[in-house]
Amino acid sequence: SLHDALPISNQIKSELTEYNKKAKEKIRFGICLNNGDIIAKTEENILTFMSLGKLISTSKKLSALSDKEILLSEEFNEKAKQIAKTEKDKKQGIEFFTINEIKDKPDNSKFIRNFLKKLEDDFKDRD
Repeated sequence: SLHDALPISNQIKSELTEYNKKAKEKIRFGICLNNGDIIAKTEENILTFMSLGKLISTSKKLSALSDKEILLSEEFNEKAKQIAKTEKDKKQGIEFFTINEIKDKPDNSKFIRNFLKKLEDDFKDRD
């Protein structure tokens, strides 16, 4: 939900930044929050989906522009206004929003720890 996405993305950013301060091999990351519709189905335990509109293309563009920051699409920003103060910005001709302040801050530390453990395990599996 919207109330989870902003605080969780902010906490992920903080955790990855802290990890990169200590780690020998840094994680390059950018975070984009977008909103849109998808059509999904599961066949033989495989999830397939198709996005409607510009959901995936906008997400790809914004995440590529993001350098250790959280960028919001215009669609996501419209919904985020209820719990965050944002600011409009532009890079390479693409408009987006950045977060100035999150008004509602639930504790999502367990989710973040599990997410980072999975990233770390995936990194170890590559070696």
